[in-house]
Amino acid sequence: MMLTFFMVAWMISALLLMIGNFVAFVMPTRSSGKQNPFECGFESFSSIRQPFSVRFFVLVVLFLIFDVEAVLLIPCLLGTIGAGGTLPFIYMHCFLALLLIGLLIEWKNGVFDWK
Repeated sequence: MMLTFFMVAWMISALLLMIGNFVAFVMPTRSSGKQNPFECGFESFSSIRQPFSVRFFVLVVLFLIFDVEAVLLIPCLLGTIGAGGTLPFIYMHCFLALLLIGLLIEWKNGVFDWK
């Protein structure tokens, strides 16, 4: 039964890839404007290949870390309410303390100073 599902999924994927390649081959590109980058209706002002700010990247990674923290805290809170015990409560506080220590270290190293 599982092999049948796998084979059907594989055939559908292969069929969709073949249809996509066929449509891309048959349909001609009507204008060269479709190959240019679109920037709000204007011609692009500069090259696409510009150096990327590492500070922005670090800030985005930190945002993702604290976003995942919020997602992980919800089950901990629900577990604390449902279980009634102190073990999930202790785990949650250890997790928060670890994140707070990491935040303070990053703050001390000047990661959040936008220069």
